[in-house]
Order: sequence, then structure tokens, then C-alpha cells
Amino acid sequence: MAFVPISPGGRRVEPVSPGGRKVDPQPYYQWLFERRRSGESSNLWTTHFPPQPWPSSPSMARTASAPADLHMGQPSPTGVGSVLLSPLSDAASFLAKAADLSLKRKDVGHAIHCCNQAVSLGPDCGPAWRHRAVARIQAGHAEAAVEDASAAVDAEPLNVHNWETRTAAKFGSGDFDGAAEDAAHAISLDGWRPSLWRRRALARVMLQDFADAKEDLDKALHLDPKHAASWRNRGAVRLAMSDVQGAESDASRAVKLHPTIDSYLQRAKIRLEAKRYAAADRDCTAALRRDKREADAWYLRAVARKHTEPADLAGAVSDLCEAIACDPYEAEAWKLRAEIQLRRGKYEQVVEDSTEAIRLNGESCEVLCMRGKAHFRKGAFQSAAADFERALQVDPESEIAAKMLDRAKQSLKQLEAWHLPALAGGLHSFIESVHSAQLLLKQS
Repeated sequence: MAFVPISPGGRRVEPVSPGGRKVDPQPYYQWLFERRRSGESSNLWTTHFPPQPWPSSPSMARTASAPADLHMGQPSPTGVGSVLLSPLSDAASFLAKAADLSLKRKDVGHAIHCCNQAVSLGPDCGPAWRHRAVARIQAGHAEAAVEDASAAVDAEPLNVHNWETRTAAKFGSGDFDGAAEDAAHAISLDGWRPSLWRRRALARVMLQDFADAKEDLDKALHLDPKHAASWRNRGAVRLAMSDVQGAESDASRAVKLHPTIDSYLQRAKIRLEAKRYAAADRDCTAALRRDKREADAWYLRAVARKHTEPADLAGAVSDLCEAIACDPYEAEAWKLRAEIQLRRGKYEQVVEDSTEAIRLNGESCEVLCMRGKAHFRKGAFQSAAADFERALQVDPESEIAAKMLDRAKQSLKQLEAWHLPALAGGLHSFIESVHSAQLLLKQS
């Protein structure tokens, strides 16, 4: 029976048009919203609509499994998401739609709040479970998202969106095998959705199944040839399969479709692998035109300039200074600058940069040997020997560390032999000792 509004005095109000013809009363929820917006307060809800007992349903047992993460979200200022409609299934659907709108506005907290209410009212409301799974993925709670997506799959097992959401949740939780299986099931339901092929390809990439990942990306690109990320991903897969030419071709297609920083930097990496250093330099420069704060672009351009013929070492150091200024916690930038400064003979800076790289990323045989060489060429043989000994502890098989440690110890013995006659033989012996030490350093 349609709802008929009642005036505050208790009299029934018959809706009549100006011409005398009866019209259908407005829906209850619309009338209620208008009253709330106008600021009126009324006890009509409790007077005419007393609380009803919950309907008995076997599915209600699942309500207890729905986590009530109300602390993660707040009710919307507009009141949407806090209004209960009748029947309860309609209310759950309404709240699920409100959650979907909140996700589109990137209001994850309110989306979770709406979904919490929706699954409490309608435990079999698949969209509510799915939207909460999406919200939790965005919030970084992948494990909880898997549980919600599984509930959505149980509620609507033929809904491809539920399977796709669980694929994303499992991928985020690190269950790449499960993600690939769910994506395969989703593809069996709707094989014309390119996003499903892309998701399974990413899962297979993480499983290092590059051949099958490439096939999935081939299918995705057949269905959606203008998706730049698919071209980038297939380029990465081809690079992993040592198909450098094909990888560069795909990366170039991505740049043409969507000339973003990511597209340029991926092609730069591929061109570095192909030893096309000048072309990689141009890609990095194009990326820097879009954002000069992109540390990776500065770093990759430094790599390109280091390998060009002739090498632009000064330009590479300048780029690395910019990269470090953008991201001072990138150990690779400190390490590369130390390596280049060693070639330039800037030994004090090599020691400083190597020490910082070790602080950020721990000790490695390569960096310890680099710092040891700088100490050795400065004549600090004791410090050099200490670095080479530590490098051998990190990597006992390092031939460079063993060779340089032996040379450092020999140099220490020679200096000890020279210092004594230098002190006893006067100025002439001292000059000869210094000259011999210089020759030793030059030979090293």
C-alpha cells in the first residue's frame, strides 16, 4: 500500500493536483530527505513505523563475519549512507550504491562506512562486499580485501566483477597463483574484457611465466590496442625474454599513445640495455621536461652519459647530484657517483659517497672495494686494507678484494721500511722516501 503523508496534527493529507485530480504521493525516502534538508524534526518514524523484528534467514548467520570497521569511516555530511529504507535488501543496495559513489570520489573511509552498514542489513548483497573489498585494496588492507571479495563471489558467483576484484586483492596480498586462477575463471565468464587478460598477465609476470604473460598481453592489446600501459607491460615482458628490439618497439608505441614520464623512462631503460645511450639520454631529457623532480630520470641520464663515447663524466656527476637532491635515500645514486668520481680522481668524494651508500643499503663487496681503492690511492693504506678485509668477509670469493688487500699490505711494509731511514738519514733520505712512495702510488 502506498504511503500517505500525515500532517503533524494527525490528519491524512490527500495529494491533489491544482486541477482537482489525484496524484501519486512522493516516495517515502524522497519525502524523508526533504524533511531532513528543511530541518524539520518529527517523531513520525517512531509513531507510524515502529521497529520491526529482523526477518529470519539462514544467510543472517553471515552477519557476524562482517567486520564492523566503523572507525575507518565517518557518515557522509549529506546523510547519505545513514538512512535505513524498507525492505532491508533495498537499503543494502542503496548503501552499496552510495559506497560506489564514494569510491569514485576517492572517499575510501565513507565507502567502508556505507559498506559496513550494507552488509549488516543485507549479508547477501554482493556489491557491498565487492565495494568494501575495493576500498580495502585502496587502503592497503589486501588480506581483508580477499575475505570481502570471497564473500562477494559467494553471494554472486556469476558476477565477473567479483572475480576480478578478488584477483586484484590476491595480487595485492602476494598470492599470485590465486590471482592467476581467479583471473582465468573471470575470463571464462567474460573473455572480452581486456582488463582480465591484463590482470592475469601481471600475475604471471610475478610468477616469471613470461611466455604466457606475453600471450595474455597479446590478447589484451587485440581487444584494446590503445591501452598504453599494456604496451609498456608487454615491452617489459619482452625485455625479460631478451627481445630487446621488440621491447623497444612496444615502448615506443606506449610513448606515442601516452607520452608520460613512465613511458619515456621505460623506453630509456630498454635503450640502455640495447646500448643506445644517446637515445636513452633523449628519453630522460623528455621526462625531465615534464617533471624536474623525477629522481629516476636524472639517474638514468647519468648512466647514459657515463657510457657515451666519449664519456660525459662531469655531466653524469651533475645529474647524480640532482638525483640525490630529489631523493637522498637512493643508495644507487650515491654508489654510481662514487664510481664516477673514482674515475675522475676525486678520492675524498669517493670515500664520502661510498660511506653514505653503505649507510643506506648496507655493506657490499663492490662498494667496500671502491672505498678501499680511494683510500689506497690517497696513500691511506691502513684504511684501504681494512676495507678490503671487510670486503672479503662479505664475499670471500672476490678476487679483486684479495688482490688489493695484498697490495695494501705490501705498501704498508714498504712505508714502514722507508720511514725509519728517513728519520735517521736526514733530509736527503726523507726526500728519497717520498719520491719512492709517489712512484709506488703511480704504479698502483
